This record gives sequence, C-alpha cells and structure tokens, in this order.
Amino acid sequence: MVRSPGEYPHWSPDGSQLAFLACLNPPDCTTAMALLDRATGQVRGQDMPDPGLFTSCAVWAPSGTELACDGLSEADPTRNGVYTLRASDGQGLTRITSNPGGEDSPLVFSPDGSRLLISRLDPDRDEPANQALFVTSVSGGQPDQITPWGLSDDYASWSPDGKTIVFGTDGALYRVSPEGEGLAEITLKLADGSSPANAFDISFSPDGTRIVFSLGSPAPGIYTARIDGSDVQRLTASPTEDHHANWGAASGS
Repeated sequence: MVRSPGEYPHWSPDGSQLAFLACLNPPDCTTAMALLDRATGQVRGQDMPDPGLFTSCAVWAPSGTELACDGLSEADPTRNGVYTLRASDGQGLTRITSNPGGEDSPLVFSPDGSRLLISRLDPDRDEPANQALFVTSVSGGQPDQITPWGLSDDYASWSPDGKTIVFGTDGALYRVSPEGEGLAEITLKLADGSSPANAFDISFSPDGTRIVFSLGSPAPGIYTARIDGSDVQRLTASPTEDHHANWGAASGS
C-alpha cells in the first residue's frame, strides 16, 4: 500500500519501483517525481529540475532509466510539451514535443522505447473535441495523430508486441494501431449478456492476451477481459470506483 497520496501509478519495468504523481512538499508542491521502493515501502521524491517549468513525471521508459513528464510553463507557454528526465536523480531534463499554449501529456512508451504515446490538448479547439492521441518519436519531430479529435485518454496502454494501443473515452474502450489504423470500440460482454457503458483506465497484461480496466457501473470495481471484450472477470469490488490498475513486471505484479 502507498501511504502517500498520489495519482497515476506506473510500475518500473523491473517491478522494483512505483512512480506516481504526488505533492511531497506542500504547500510548494514542486515534486517532479515520486518513487516508491517496493522492497522497503519508502517513498522518495525529486524536485522539478527547472523552477520555470512545472514537470510531473510518472511514465517509465522501457529502459527503466528515464521518466516522461508533462511540462507546462505559465511564464512562457511556448515551452509546453513532453519532457524526460533521469529516474536516478531527477535531472537531465530533455524536451520531446512542443505544444505552445496547449498541453501534451505522456501516456506510455512503445515496447522498444523508440516512440511515445501522448494526449494532446489543442487550445484553439472547443471542448470536448480539443484532445486527441498522438504518437511521437522520442528523438523529436512532429507527432502523428492516431485518433480523431475528441477521442483521447489519460491512462492508455501499448501492447507488448507493439501492434495495438488501447484507451478509453467517455465510458467506452477502444483499440487502434500505433499508425492510427483499425480504430474500433471494444465491446465488453458481462456474464449476464449485458454490455457496461462506463469503462475506463485500461491496460494490457504482460503477455498481451488480456486487458485490465475499471468499471463505474453497474458493479464498480476492477475487471479483466480478453482483448475482444469477452470473458470479463471481476477482480475487486468497490462502493465507489477503483482507478488506474495495471500489471507490473513479474517481480512487481
């Protein structure tokens, strides 16, 4: 159990650490990354390396040496974009994307670490059609849009074989290729034959054969299913909602 308040937990590739978003030094709240050591239960934090850039970092690179961050600057919005920094000391801030006046949020790296899935907010578009998913090279360049505006997420997942991305929008789960092809809704099939309409926070299993996700109704909790939405199985029961479940590595699952 993480006794420090936090959000958006992500296991490190080796399962030894859990990264999450948290304010470890209120009221300043300059924590760039918070890491829980699985063996000891201790939490350590690193301050934001650049005082002029708000960075919140929780998405691990497959190497386990870096974390991807949402970078925002009130003083200079041209600096907004995705950045990475070293997990060891919170330094080495490196820019990946640029979204002046908007917001790019990192979601997950490709299995080989060469690409990054991001959610992009375009301030010139009206809600709710002002966000979409993009894939960008970690070496920089122009991100490629893979979903229509209005289909986005804050907690998507990339399959271990690199061929499929899953995400959730407005209570529905979807799958799409990293090139934006084959976009389709995942129709969940409960034991009674019904299809729930409030699913979110989806993630792949380590072998890519199943997904884990949250349901808000009719029976709140965390569930698993096959990638086609069949064989739905309940893992947890909650009077409200359980969020952001994901499988870790073998040592941290």
